[in-house]
Amino acid sequence: MIEAVLHIGAGKCGSSALQTMLGQHPVLGDTQGIKTHYVAIKKDGALLHGEALSHQAKALPWGYMASVNASLLAELPDAQIKKLSGDVRAISGDVDRLLLSNEGWINDCKIFQESNLLDRLGFNTSIVAYVRPPVEWLNSAWWQWGAWSGVPFERWLDYELLRVRWFDLIEPWLGLKNVDKVIVRLLPSDVISDFCDVINVPRLPSERRNRGLPGTLLRIYQRHRELRKTPHDSAGDFVFAEHLGHLSNDPTPWVMGPYRIRKILAETKGSNLRLLSMLDEESGKHMEEDGKWWDESAYADRQKSFEGQVDLSATHLEQIAVAALTSLLELKNENRSLRSRLDKLTQALK
Repeated sequence: MIEAVLHIGAGKCGSSALQTMLGQHPVLGDTQGIKTHYVAIKKDGALLHGEALSHQAKALPWGYMASVNASLLAELPDAQIKKLSGDVRAISGDVDRLLLSNEGWINDCKIFQESNLLDRLGFNTSIVAYVRPPVEWLNSAWWQWGAWSGVPFERWLDYELLRVRWFDLIEPWLGLKNVDKVIVRLLPSDVISDFCDVINVPRLPSERRNRGLPGTLLRIYQRHRELRKTPHDSAGDFVFAEHLGHLSNDPTPWVMGPYRIRKILAETKGSNLRLLSMLDEESGKHMEEDGKWWDESAYADRQKSFEGQVDLSATHLEQIAVAALTSLLELKNENRSLRSRLDKLTQALK
């Protein structure tokens, strides 16, 4: 059997930061000389790893590579799965292990079970999942997906509540064939260091720090939907975050009022209580003492904002304009320098 670690999410819980780090360091070593190879399975069943994975990740707007959705994996023919199993065996050998990541897999235990994917691939698997308080997750998820879906907030919330019952999503993995253990972690401030500790490899820096978009830019999206056409049309987010993400005094709008917070806490309490049994002692104590999982008053300092269009702050608009113009000048100068170098190389080759 091939030793494998599956990072299954959850989304909005540090996944892009982890996948960026893993793309920059696709081979991780430990003190015993065992290597952990980060690999990504593409939709055609092809396997990316090593320098090829790093190169492709750098070429993408978001700067990272992840494996495809479980439904696409399950549809691969047996011959492709057999080839894939051979490919991963060639990488891992008899000693090393593999690491795969997809933030949506947390929702897909049933697909893995029905398709018997882990057994067909020959994996002996450790599952790693990160979670955060449902109220915070839902506010973040609204601006990542919900605001651009065209679905009214309350209807969207009713559906998304199923996706933050963390225990209900993670517990089935415990009974999945070829799963050796399931590790659940509360999202920390430094998810990269925490993940390295969990999989027992030396801590590594990431060249990219995940930055959120200024709240005012999200409001601009609402007025100009050509900038954010669909829930998954997010390539521009990474570009804008790189140049505007330092505007820290313009946070993501908070759209959770007292009624919504009470509703979320009430509907997730049972799952949260059961989740405690899946945590280590230190994490369980931290979760029990963190009011954001249980208590409406933990959000008393948050100023509710309307989820629809609102008037924009002139100060914040000016900050975005200045940052955007500064970045435009920097990019122009960089382009001029690159063109000059290209001209010199062209002349040298003549």
